[in-house]
Amino acid sequence: MRNEQIPLILSLNNFCVFDFGSFIYYLLYLSIEYIKQKIFLKKYLFGFLKINQTHQDPSYTIIDEKRIKNVYGFSVILLFAGPFQRLRGLNFSLQQRKCFTIVGALSGLIDDYFDKFKLHPDQIIRIADHNSNYQVENEHQKVSRLLLHELEKVSDLNHDYSLALTRLMNSQKESLKQFDKNISKSDIEQITIQKAGNSALLYSKLLVPLPNQDEVEMLYHLSVLVQMANDVFDIYKDKQDGIFTLANTSSSVGEISKNLEKYISIWKNALEELPFSRRSKLKFYRQIDLLVISRTQVCLFQLNNLETKYRHFDIRLFSRQQLVCDMEKPKNILLWFKFFIAESKRINEN
Repeated sequence: MRNEQIPLILSLNNFCVFDFGSFIYYLLYLSIEYIKQKIFLKKYLFGFLKINQTHQDPSYTIIDEKRIKNVYGFSVILLFAGPFQRLRGLNFSLQQRKCFTIVGALSGLIDDYFDKFKLHPDQIIRIADHNSNYQVENEHQKVSRLLLHELEKVSDLNHDYSLALTRLMNSQKESLKQFDKNISKSDIEQITIQKAGNSALLYSKLLVPLPNQDEVEMLYHLSVLVQMANDVFDIYKDKQDGIFTLANTSSSVGEISKNLEKYISIWKNALEELPFSRRSKLKFYRQIDLLVISRTQVCLFQLNNLETKYRHFDIRLFSRQQLVCDMEKPKNILLWFKFFIAESKRINEN
């Protein structure tokens, strides 16, 4: 992938103790961050939702709640706010942790309004806008407004935030075009960039202190990279849901890999331009590599094996088992380790 092709599996015999220690260090570091956030979710968000929810709406299921609490409650913290504040040499404060935990949960609910409930974008903006007097219609909307009011207590939702929210909603509206089978790849790419980038712009309005223009640009490109990587993992799910992405419309795994490499390079260049120490930037890069890039390489490796075996890459002909990359399987964890270490060795040699 980093050489415009799917990397070969490397022999573990080539890895020195330092390489293994590097992987364990970052894995342990991020595991501790995950545990800290899990404890925080239980004490803060879980308790908050338990106190305020009635669960009388049958459309609001335990699956929805688990997804809000677990998936969205972690991603913004571990990939965006926490690492970036530490890159700047700042502590990730309790107030910031509350803020981005709520934002993560709200992001999941907003996605549902577009994808699950098919609400009109203007209605979604009223639900998500703290300045509106929207009257809730169901449990999902109630939870959204409760979280929004809590967000007002821990952050400054000023005019810039409202403008960023509107831009994000408009890009979400544009993303509905991805259900059209006649959409062009250039339109898919532009929609994906705008949606992911506008998410980063919204989040950046909540960081304290506010990031400068170069920092926002780096976060923008990071968000795009994460979305592109997610689309690789969701290649089967998006196909089933009728959503057209760059990943599931590619004619080869090499095409997917080359596209992802392009956005890795754009993000890395933006990161290099920031005036932080090389050590701080390297630590930030390795966290993203471990959580995003190397994990995605495992998925690409699986897809590449499919393409090699069948001599074509047509996801319509492959099963869920063939396309879904289970990162809990020991063989995939080992591959994840290999790809991360391979990149660590490359960095150390430069």
